[in-house]
Amino acid sequence: MRHWRKVLVAGFLIFFWGFVWKFGEENFGSQIRFFVDIWDLRTYYNNGKWFPTQTQPYVDVPSEYPQVATYIFGWVHAFGSDEPRAGVAREIYFRAFRFVMLLTGYAAFLLLEFMKREKKWPALLLFLPGPLYYLFNRFDILPAFFCLLTLYFVSRKKWSLSAFLLAVAAMTKWYAVLLMPSLIVYAWSVDGKIPWKPALVFALTLFFIALPTYLTGGMDALLLPYTFHLNRASETASLPNLIISAFNPSVEKPIAFIFLCLQLAASVLSFFFRIDTFDKLGRWWILIVGIFILFSKIYSPQWILWILPFLLLFVESTLDMILITLYGTLTYVGFPIVYDWMPLLLLPVHLVNLTILLVLVIRSTSHLTWKITNPFSYSLA
Repeated sequence: MRHWRKVLVAGFLIFFWGFVWKFGEENFGSQIRFFVDIWDLRTYYNNGKWFPTQTQPYVDVPSEYPQVATYIFGWVHAFGSDEPRAGVAREIYFRAFRFVMLLTGYAAFLLLEFMKREKKWPALLLFLPGPLYYLFNRFDILPAFFCLLTLYFVSRKKWSLSAFLLAVAAMTKWYAVLLMPSLIVYAWSVDGKIPWKPALVFALTLFFIALPTYLTGGMDALLLPYTFHLNRASETASLPNLIISAFNPSVEKPIAFIFLCLQLAASVLSFFFRIDTFDKLGRWWILIVGIFILFSKIYSPQWILWILPFLLLFVESTLDMILITLYGTLTYVGFPIVYDWMPLLLLPVHLVNLTILLVLVIRSTSHLTWKITNPFSYSLA
């Protein structure tokens, strides 16, 4: 009975996948997307068409996501490569994609349990309604898993491997780049010298993953995912939009720029503070990702998967567990239920959720000691 949780979770995920496939793919005829939301899945399917058509991603087939994600979108097409009917091939793609994401979620659960060692049961909260829904319908668990795996190897002081994995995460979704400064500071603090090697590994990994895109499509193709998202308008259910709407439209761009700076601020600040324990690094990562989510102009509830593994890894109190449960449940209430049923309530529900996230971030960072880093106390060798 030692591994009963692992067996039960594996069985539940397989049952959930099969149940939705057999009974719930049409959401039982409801306009509310209780189980399945194929909107983003269609985007992944189309962004990956470079694989079955043997063409070039970003050049012949546009994609608004970084290279690792876009390559995975393409490779999933292999599951339906022998199916001549386009509609059936697309359904195979959707089911295979969801299965791969659930496998990744299960791997993240196993890693969380292993890293926690004591009080393993909080790892089960990775399958709250909100996270489970986005495990099934989005791909954000992939960069989240790579980031969690990075933390695991950081705990083993495998700096170069950690830097490699974080770069892979960044080329899956770019927010992971923001975690690199704090990782450098931590490695610097632990070893007492500038971590040149992991910094170089990180840069070279980014370079070589991006190089094929640059060679085939130039700078325009390379920058396509980033310009696409930077040019997106502020969405209604976001904190920046709420504040922008209270002002004259003429100040929208300056306010949007301020919020962009706020999103990046924690990452920049982390470089100037002493991060000399693994616990401090994890809590800085909670702060960095949490601030990015809180001040985003984009309503992307699936970003809960970015921060939830960190919260579960460093959770300590019963109150934190209650707040995490509320966060994971309200995320699902906001989307799809409120979004599809009573969209006018989406903003207040989302703001309540952001408030819960803010409280979780504050409670986590209250354990930090705010001591400025003195680079001259370390060796440059």
